[in-house]
Amino acid sequence: MDKMLRPSTSSDVDARRAPRKRSAAACRACHDRKVRCNAVSSGRPCVNCSLDGISCEPRARKRRNIAPLDSQAGQEARLYPRSGCLQLVESAAPSSEELLHGKMDNSTGSLDASAAFDHPFASATSAGEGCSQTPSPVREPSTGPCVDDRSVPYRPLNHHFSHHGDGQTVPGSRAEAQAPFYGDPRGVAFVADICEPKLRNNSGHFLVPKAIAACLGPEDLDYLRLKGAFSLPEPPVCDLIIRAYFHHVHPFFPIVDAKSFLDMYESAERVNLSVHLLWSMFLAASNFLDQDVLQQAGFSSRKEMRRSTYYRAKVLYDLEYERNRITLIQAVLLMGFWYADTEDRTGPWHWIGVAISLCQTIGLHRKPDSITRSVSASVERLWRQIWWACVFRDAWFSVGMGRPMHINLDDCNTPMPDANDSDELLRGIPSNVREKYIPDGAEDLSWMWVELLRLTVVLAGVLSVHYRVERAKLKMSEVEEIERKITACFQSRDGLKNSYIRTVSLHVYHLELYLESVKLVLYRPYLLEPSQEDPSAASKEWRSVIERKAQTAVASITRSLESLITADMIGICQAIICIAMVPAMQLHLFNSTSAKPLVQRMGHHNLEFCLIVAEELRRTYFGAEILYRMFSHARKQILDRRTGGDIRTGKRDPRTSNAEELTADRQDDEGLRHSEEEDTFSLPWFPLTSLDDYVGNSEFATTGLEFDICSLASLYKATTTNLYGG
Repeated sequence: MDKMLRPSTSSDVDARRAPRKRSAAACRACHDRKVRCNAVSSGRPCVNCSLDGISCEPRARKRRNIAPLDSQAGQEARLYPRSGCLQLVESAAPSSEELLHGKMDNSTGSLDASAAFDHPFASATSAGEGCSQTPSPVREPSTGPCVDDRSVPYRPLNHHFSHHGDGQTVPGSRAEAQAPFYGDPRGVAFVADICEPKLRNNSGHFLVPKAIAACLGPEDLDYLRLKGAFSLPEPPVCDLIIRAYFHHVHPFFPIVDAKSFLDMYESAERVNLSVHLLWSMFLAASNFLDQDVLQQAGFSSRKEMRRSTYYRAKVLYDLEYERNRITLIQAVLLMGFWYADTEDRTGPWHWIGVAISLCQTIGLHRKPDSITRSVSASVERLWRQIWWACVFRDAWFSVGMGRPMHINLDDCNTPMPDANDSDELLRGIPSNVREKYIPDGAEDLSWMWVELLRLTVVLAGVLSVHYRVERAKLKMSEVEEIERKITACFQSRDGLKNSYIRTVSLHVYHLELYLESVKLVLYRPYLLEPSQEDPSAASKEWRSVIERKAQTAVASITRSLESLITADMIGICQAIICIAMVPAMQLHLFNSTSAKPLVQRMGHHNLEFCLIVAEELRRTYFGAEILYRMFSHARKQILDRRTGGDIRTGKRDPRTSNAEELTADRQDDEGLRHSEEEDTFSLPWFPLTSLDDYVGNSEFATTGLEFDICSLASLYKATTTNLYGG
């Protein structure tokens, strides 16, 4: 980090050479054990005494005469403390009562009541390293200028642009903690080639000194405290939430270095954890907590906890509390698990975009081929996982919301993680900690994560080729080649599908469902084409083959959902399952309009089955709420039209006698039943309705051009404004 530019004084030299003194405000137990104490920042008892269940007593100190500071040296000592954002001035030692209540004399530049926190975790610094880096000393908030004692020496310009020389690594610097600054070698970074013409093949990554850590003022800290940003649940409840995170979020979203995080969390270093990252992890884990854990945390439902944790993470983000970019990206990605409004101004699409922008700013989308000697392998693994987690979320929400991806994979060359990368993030965790937090079958879960990434790459390719504005029609052989790529993404290990490990089985079902959903996404554009465009026999055969393949895929999705229900796992499903179910429910609704009675009954039955699943999922996910209302309303419109007779033949449909019975148990939404405004999507366009037998069907005559979960959901905004959760 760049050092603050100011005149060098003799006091500065002495400050750099003097050994670091132990805190004079530590409690007696922490002082005796020589561990860090956060009694001043958090109040008594400190976190160590709380965990040990012992009395937190202030340490008695002898009074001593302090020589007055030289006016200039004294002023600089207060303006430019040696360590952290603020350092207590020993000449103004507070009394025990002042320490207890966090009150200190403002004239000394010391911590006052406005900077006192409510929870031991809360003393994590805004410029802290986060869970993925080496722990740093606690830096207490301050209203004055801040410097970081880990700043690296100033380096000339050519050292900043040196890719292969020793200039990248400064003795004593913490290179692993530095985030790369990216500049395309053909753009701004071309300056490096001018300065050092002999060094070529650079990637454009530079390890630059960190900026001066910004400190929040007392008003901002008061605001954060008022919003509860520093008031975490009790430690036993936090343990249960962290366990849920590593069981249900981490396997298919490994963006946190589990070993570094748990090493800090299970030790006195937990005060160095990023409070922003913690709240974001709690947000993601809230989707999977049991009711008893929710009650212990003080919430009545998952949605209530998710709202509370999101707002705390959001206020920390708005005030730029977290200064470490890698930690910030981790937190922002997890904030994408929040979704509460169909306008999606700060929903998953927004946070995915923010995370991708931050990743591209520091170059995580490009392989850092020139700094491997300065950045450890573990940090590079983490960077790969974070970037590909962005790709994963971007592709799936792109298909779910009908929007183009933020990421163009042609612009990226960061290698895809392998199973070993995920395993390395878990390696070295003590057995007792591993048993407490990490699920069994971690190696199988790591392997499935890589398979899911391979499937995501295929999905991104389908979106870029088959969902562009003007797409070229592919031959059947080309579609079959894509099918082979999809199927190759999950060549199951022996016995994996029948694993006795519950967490492994859960993720196997998810991966199978995602795979079949991608197949339907591939088939969907070609089922849209009306037969009149190409009446040839070859074209009819094409559509017939596509239809059979689509029916096979949707049957596989139904079986996966049945397996989840049988295993009682619907309550712990991932949010993306709502997106994966959309193509299958479209086909079920399409089948329910068939002129063939048996096919129609099957369509009704399978759609009803999917609505049962969606009804259960909507207890947790707002996306499932949209899904449930959308298809319930679409089915009602179809049945209502049948009640009035078949427009094509003028005959009354003999199956309309039980139409009311079929819909009675689903018409629970007054807004949908009694809307005074005409719904322009009363007859939605379903991509699976363009087969020969259904062209001209009056039930689908009024069509839109797209069908995705976001476009129709926006029509029901008025009926969902009071809902929350994601």
